[in-house]
Amino acid sequence: MKEKKFKYIDDVIEEYIRLTDEQIEIPLQASKTREKYDTFLKDHGNGVLKSDDAQHAFKIHTQLKKYDENKVELEEELGEVEGILKDFLKSLNGSKISYEKKDDNKSKLTFQFWLEGEELKSNRL
Repeated sequence: MKEKKFKYIDDVIEEYIRLTDEQIEIPLQASKTREKYDTFLKDHGNGVLKSDDAQHAFKIHTQLKKYDENKVELEEELGEVEGILKDFLKSLNGSKISYEKKDDNKSKLTFQFWLEGEELKSNRL
């Protein structure tokens, strides 16, 4: 994986927010897909699958594998971005970073990021 280069701190924070959102979404999507696959398996038992059914099962199986791969890749990317953010916060000697983001309704959300020891903290969640 190529190391990310950021020009602005806002880019680092936006990427961090995006990745933490994905970290929540991927397991939810995988869980729904797993339920779908379990239902498929229960409905079809141990019998012989017709081509269409086998294709449907293969699609679901492939989705599950992709979620697993995405989760690993996401953890690597998040670790890298979090490291960059932590390193910058360490250099600020205890200061917090304030970040404003507009949501879909055009209202502003203000997030703060800081370090407590070696742990990255935020008022985001």
